[in-house]
Amino acid sequence: ESPSIPQVAVPLAKPHGFEKGDDYKLSLALDHYNFHTSWMRVINGKKASVSIPMVHVNLVHAGEEVTSFRAKVVPLPQEYSNTHAESINHFKNQTHWPKLLVVKYEWEERDLVRLDAGIAAITLLGVVVGAYLMAKIVSKSKGELEEFVNDISSEDGLSLAARREMIKGE
Repeated sequence: ESPSIPQVAVPLAKPHGFEKGDDYKLSLALDHYNFHTSWMRVINGKKASVSIPMVHVNLVHAGEEVTSFRAKVVPLPQEYSNTHAESINHFKNQTHWPKLLVVKYEWEERDLVRLDAGIAAITLLGVVVGAYLMAKIVSKSKGELEEFVNDISSEDGLSLAARREMIKGE
């Protein structure tokens, strides 16, 4: 596994009155219990497990703030055997306490603002404002615009004003 993905071995103390056949469950909490997991079974007391447990924690942050996290119990991957041999031995020996539980955690970064949605919203706003302003300008200068179009489209090259003068002058 990549050395950039942190793993720690957390000691699990034997609870008072814990006996063979009991489940060992774990719940994680962050930020004064603002973020927490449900109870996860680390040791199944009802049946012997062939795999060694590992807790995989995924922390989600935006900027400097943790926004959420998830955790689940998974089998310890084979590639961790050499690095965490002591933890494996502790779990195989039912009478050894404290047991070392391997916890692997990863950080996932999320943007505070969705950049693509922000750009789309600003572009849409610009188009709407531009269309509104254009409609206002056209409605206020309708007569001048008609005259301009007529001047451009006249075949004889005379403007509407020049034609009116010619008609008056006749």
